[in-house]
Parts: sequence; C-alpha cells; structure tokens
Amino acid sequence: MVIVSGSFDDLKSRQIRFLEEAAKLGPLHVHLWSDAAVRTLTGHPPKFPQAERQYLLQAIRFVQSLTLSADNIDPDALPTEMLAEL
Repeated sequence: MVIVSGSFDDLKSRQIRFLEEAAKLGPLHVHLWSDAAVRTLTGHPPKFPQAERQYLLQAIRFVQSLTLSADNIDPDALPTEMLAEL
C-alpha cells in the first residue's frame, strides 16, 4: 500500500502525475486534509471545499481509497487507522 497525504487543493496536472507515479508502487491510498486542517497547516482556507476535493480525488482512477483527516493532524504522522492496515 502507498499512502500520500495532503490538501490536494486546486489539482493540476503535476499532482495527477504524482498520483499516477505513486500508484505504480502499489495500491494508492490518499489521506485528504480537512478544511480545518488546511487552515491550521497552511494559515489560509483551501480554495476548494473538502467535499469537492474529495470528489475529484475519488474520480481519479489511480486512487484506490481515501480517508479524510481529523481537524488537528500531524502531516508527518500516519493516522492510526492506516497503521492497522499495514
């Protein structure tokens, strides 16, 4: 399993390419930051709401599964539910 984490706000072709390349390493799981987490980690609100970012990521064929983050996340730590899957 390959896990990537981020806001994936304002998706562009380079992020799609990143997801494609990551999926070549194994089943791709995206850990999507909530709107509150984006505000906390970047200091500004996301351009696109969480529901729209989630919809777009789930529509990408390379993404096998997606988890929404809690509002207070550590971007360098895996969520405990993901650790159980490993």
